[in-house]
Amino acid sequence: MNKKILIIFTVFLIFFAFGLHSAQAQGSCFCNSWGDVVVDNCSSGYTATCVPVESLPETCSEGDKICYDGIEYECAGGNWVDTSSPCSPPCACIKDDEPVDPGPTTVLQVRSQIDGHYTEGLTIENVGGHPGTGGTTNYDYIDYDGAAIPSTTLRAPETFDGADFVEWSAACDSVSGRDCNVSVFADQTKTVIARYEHHVGCTLSASKTKVAPGESFQIKIEAEHIEGVNSAFYQEDGTWSTSFDCGNQQKCTATWDLTHFEEGAYEYKGGFWPRIGDFVHCPQTITVTVEDLPDPSGSLSCQSSTQDSITLSYSFENSSSNQVSLFRGTSRLTTFSGSDGSGTYTDSGRSAGTSYTYRLRDGDYSEAPLLDSATCSTQEPTLVCNPPSYRSYDNINWGSTGLVRYNNSNNCSSYTTERRHYNSSTNNWESWGGTTNSFTQFSGYYRVSFGITSNNTYTRIQFRSKATGDGYNDSAWVESPQIDISLSTPTNLTCNTVSASQINLAWNSVSGADGYRIYRCSGTNCDPTTEVHSQTGTSWSNTGLSANTVYRYRVRAYNHATQSSYSNITECITSDLPSCNPPSYYTYGGIDWGRTGYIYYYNSNNCSDYTTERRYYNSSTNSWGSWGGTTTSFTQYPGYYRVSFAITSDNTYTRIQFRSKATGDGYNDSAWVESPQIDISLSTPTNLTCNTISASQINLA
Repeated sequence: MNKKILIIFTVFLIFFAFGLHSAQAQGSCFCNSWGDVVVDNCSSGYTATCVPVESLPETCSEGDKICYDGIEYECAGGNWVDTSSPCSPPCACIKDDEPVDPGPTTVLQVRSQIDGHYTEGLTIENVGGHPGTGGTTNYDYIDYDGAAIPSTTLRAPETFDGADFVEWSAACDSVSGRDCNVSVFADQTKTVIARYEHHVGCTLSASKTKVAPGESFQIKIEAEHIEGVNSAFYQEDGTWSTSFDCGNQQKCTATWDLTHFEEGAYEYKGGFWPRIGDFVHCPQTITVTVEDLPDPSGSLSCQSSTQDSITLSYSFENSSSNQVSLFRGTSRLTTFSGSDGSGTYTDSGRSAGTSYTYRLRDGDYSEAPLLDSATCSTQEPTLVCNPPSYRSYDNINWGSTGLVRYNNSNNCSSYTTERRHYNSSTNNWESWGGTTNSFTQFSGYYRVSFGITSNNTYTRIQFRSKATGDGYNDSAWVESPQIDISLSTPTNLTCNTVSASQINLAWNSVSGADGYRIYRCSGTNCDPTTEVHSQTGTSWSNTGLSANTVYRYRVRAYNHATQSSYSNITECITSDLPSCNPPSYYTYGGIDWGRTGYIYYYNSNNCSDYTTERRYYNSSTNSWGSWGGTTTSFTQYPGYYRVSFAITSDNTYTRIQFRSKATGDGYNDSAWVESPQIDISLSTPTNLTCNTISASQINLA
């Protein structure tokens, strides 16, 4: 069983007690391959509507067929293939719009069961509402992959994101059945299969409508029916022909070759029997006239021409083929239908100053009978300057004079040049302007100068130039690339050391700049990439720096659209801080084991803070220990200060030494000033007393 093309409709309607009317109540209709209704047997209250496929679906299944733009396409290898066979779009009997009574939600899910056809022609009637109101209101097509298929078949399209229904209802499940009758009430959901019965057509045609006695012609019937075509017939002046066996194919082309020797008008009708159903009549009635025909004649002449086109005037009468063709050489340009006709035809894309021979023939092949011929010429070419070619540009900076260069034209020596700006505030290119005929000639090229307007809304510029010359038409315009307008680089950046913590900078201003960014680094030969400040002015004082340090700077200009290149690098070193005068050793006291010792220093004359340290000599290792016991505490006296240290009671320490230095904000510390190396003594015993015990004993304490 072939894959079915799945259609899911979602309809939110009201049902009181009525189900679906059968599709037969709608009647039937048929469209020709041009999308015109040619058979309208729709019931009263229904409108016959051709429903062409708007676009080929993105995916297809092997063997699927679809009628698109009057041509049948078949799926092969996963792609739609043009079979070059004509076809007719489906025709639907669409029920005229009627109001739908609002109420509780009801859902009808409709699926199609049609081999090889999309069901754009499917119509559902009398769903919901009161008796007779009918009409679907909400639906959408969903194919196998879940992608929406556009349609104009049913009314009130509305997107539906429904689920992939996998179960079929028992209703209308017959392959050959055409009717789907199911009752759906409020707050219910039902799924039905809908048969597609509108893919029916019958077209009658004749190869010629005027023939001479004894001249043959052909009657053709193109029949199509979803259930298959059994046999086709034509009727001549009320008498039916023998049948043409169509083998129950869905499409059938039946032909009969006829010849009449008696003059007169012969009327033809046609139709076919489907495999299932009633006889289908073709809507056309064709009359073929048999009479002695005058010889075909025609005329062809040159009407007008340009450098690349020729317009011809033609007329013809009594064409025996009803197809008169215009040829250039052996190439058929066009074919005119009918036995008589006249008009003009323009042959474009020709070469200037060239002659062409045209022939009018009675038929659509190059050896058909000749009716007339004409030889026509296009106009001579006009002298045109060769265009220049873009070469280079330079100095496209705000407020500067920009230069654009073009290579010379090889046969014109004058040039016109224009420019335009891109305005970032409107996000549009402005019109070409600033036209100039001035240029400077160099060997092989010319240069044009343009002032670059200092306007911060302009972010890009473009040039165009053309060659001009007396007796020549101007060449085409030749455009340059679109060029970003940059800011000029700040120049003459200098620095000046003010103190140990301040360096002043200055530089030249840049036209079009909104401000400047300043970059800094510290250290010899470093690259200043860190932005430390931005401002609008052209000088700056950098404070809070470290003393005796190398600082390197550079600057770049910026505006809202761009920024310049970096300026030159300038380098300065901050000055060193003044140093505190060192104190001087004065004296010591109390340097005894387990006591608090004192060290005295005379004051520094410009710094008033002091740091003091001590170290011990270890007799067990015969070496001095590290400086330590650091303290910034001291007691100030007139002209000197005293620092207290506890003398550690450690028998391995035999000597002690002190050092002190002056410190102060904004000053470097002074050098350390050491005391002499001091022996640590034992304290003198005190309060020695004695007590006589006997003639031979005295106790001491």
